[in-house]
Amino acid sequence: VAGASVAKNAVENNFLRVPEAERKRVLERKLTSGTITAQEVAELASLNKVDKERDAEIKAVCTAGNLGGSACGQLVTVAKNAAEQYGQSVSYSLIYKDLYPQDSQNLDTILQGLDSDSITRDTAITAITQASGLSRQEVENRYIFAMTAQALTAVLAGAYRGRSTSVTSKEVVAKDPVSLAGQADNEAGILVDRNVIVGGAKGIGEASGSAKNFSIADRVFGQLNDPRMGQLAGKLDADALQKLANNPSATRFMDARTGHINVIQKVEGKLIRITVPRDEMKIISVGPIRPNQVKNLLGKGDFVPLP
Repeated sequence: VAGASVAKNAVENNFLRVPEAERKRVLERKLTSGTITAQEVAELASLNKVDKERDAEIKAVCTAGNLGGSACGQLVTVAKNAAEQYGQSVSYSLIYKDLYPQDSQNLDTILQGLDSDSITRDTAITAITQASGLSRQEVENRYIFAMTAQALTAVLAGAYRGRSTSVTSKEVVAKDPVSLAGQADNEAGILVDRNVIVGGAKGIGEASGSAKNFSIADRVFGQLNDPRMGQLAGKLDADALQKLANNPSATRFMDARTGHINVIQKVEGKLIRITVPRDEMKIISVGPIRPNQVKNLLGKGDFVPLP
């Protein structure tokens, strides 16, 4: 009875390191041949118990909203290290994964949904849920729409590269016969960084004549000359402002109160904020912002960092 129970558990297990899998295989062969001792039966049962406990611990700790936590990270690191062992060579043409396919497959199953992209997604959804007051399910739905829109935009943009006139992501989506893209752009707007460079905009400091990736609200021209801009007042024109908004090294936040994207960076010692609405490629505001303002907005959850 004890032997049959051990054999059943052996099929259900999920997470063993290679040396443990090797020992388990030896004990299983002894169990099948009837040469296993009582002590070895206990050893095999212990291996299966450890296996299940590791599996259960990962499932208990690495839940939605907690994938980016240190506790989950430590467990995932251990499991990934174990998975890497199965990819090591036993001989010139054989790896441990070939010898212990079930153990390797079970470990891969445990790690599904715990890759870096999934952890980043979970962390972003958790942060936006906390900052926006929306339900996690609603944020997840909008996130899916957002990723769909970005993927479609990236693919469709390729068809327009090389043309003399730069095309914005909004224009590309508008030409897309798949209505889902436009729907995703609007419904998932709070999760989409609208500052997507589809054309070939030049970087800061390069010659003027960069691609017009944004239209600019009329009031922005007045804001560029506002005395509060300090030494930058009157120095920035439309091209310069667009380059700043396009700058990939700028820090970006989603404003949880409005859904707008805020591009923040230092220019000539002045910290400025460029505001882009969530549903169109237009700069609607530009002005100074103090470091302590950014800190306070982050602390209150009004600002959510964007990757």
